[in-house]
Amino acid sequence: MTGWIDGKEADLSAAVGAIAKALGSSRQPLIIIDAIDLAGAAAAVELARAAAGVLDHAEPTNVRLMQDQGWIGTTQGEAVLRADAVLLTGPLSPGLAHDEAFRKLAERPGRTLYYIGPKSTAPNLQNLSVIDTGNAPAFETIGVLRALVAGRKVAADAALVGYAEQLKSAKYGIAAFSSGALDELTGMALAGLVEDLSVTTRWTALPLGTSAGQSELIRMSLALTRLPPPLSFAKSVAQHDPWLYGAANILKRGESDVVVWVAASERPVPDWVSKAPRMAVISSHRQPLRGAGVQIETGVAGVDHAAIVEPAELGAFAAINPAKQSLRPSAASVLRAITSEFAAKEARA
Repeated sequence: MTGWIDGKEADLSAAVGAIAKALGSSRQPLIIIDAIDLAGAAAAVELARAAAGVLDHAEPTNVRLMQDQGWIGTTQGEAVLRADAVLLTGPLSPGLAHDEAFRKLAERPGRTLYYIGPKSTAPNLQNLSVIDTGNAPAFETIGVLRALVAGRKVAADAALVGYAEQLKSAKYGIAAFSSGALDELTGMALAGLVEDLSVTTRWTALPLGTSAGQSELIRMSLALTRLPPPLSFAKSVAQHDPWLYGAANILKRGESDVVVWVAASERPVPDWVSKAPRMAVISSHRQPLRGAGVQIETGVAGVDHAAIVEPAELGAFAAINPAKQSLRPSAASVLRAITSEFAAKEARA
């Protein structure tokens, strides 16, 4: 089985043609990526370009904020092995407790842990020092810490002065946060704090809880367009704007009439995506999904076919070659086929 059209079985060619036709008639097609490998991410960028559509990941990122602020970053592996201090900032996503890097950062003996935010939202971790912001926004407290770290004379209580000195004394500190959860002002303040601390010691920033396929899409988006997702190809060049082109925002405003959901896994399609007027699904689901006008079954990246992915537990890209490959097509091959079909239809028009 390779596909369905309106719940009825269809071969791959017919399903590819149906998606290409829907993209061609759409006023603003939206391609949403979930779990994907590098090849699939590259193919998704090219399809969005050919269809003059919008491309985004299912979960938001802080990539543009990191670019604008010049973040000093690190890898999960280096952070887990070397950090002697970890500063957690901002709202922490519920799924962070299951994140391998977060668990290793938080549980390693001898590591000092801090949290900036309301005491009521602090994670339940042993030996955690809470820098309580109360009802004030976190960026205000971080701003005072920056001034103290830089040696400026500012009004601050003794506890905050002490925390500033402790952060300065770290040999290798990590400013960690949930990926996509930082507001812009807090992110800017945190980036500045990391930079100020690194004048006399070594601090780096580390997003945690990165969703499957997020790193892959970010890498290929930057490589092919020099911009992170979300992207719009409605004009002659790629454009980036988290608010204008964020997938959830677009669907909430009713600005897209065709959504293509791509996931090289059997992860469920979110409710906010399935409410789109017309939805096409390219995923590893072996059964037709409710609400999908067109659906194509693909293989699982790294299981049914060779793939380059970034496993969450590894924190680095790895090439995976399964012992036995299946006949199910890869998401990349399906996306490339749709792009070719779409281009052919445009040429005939």
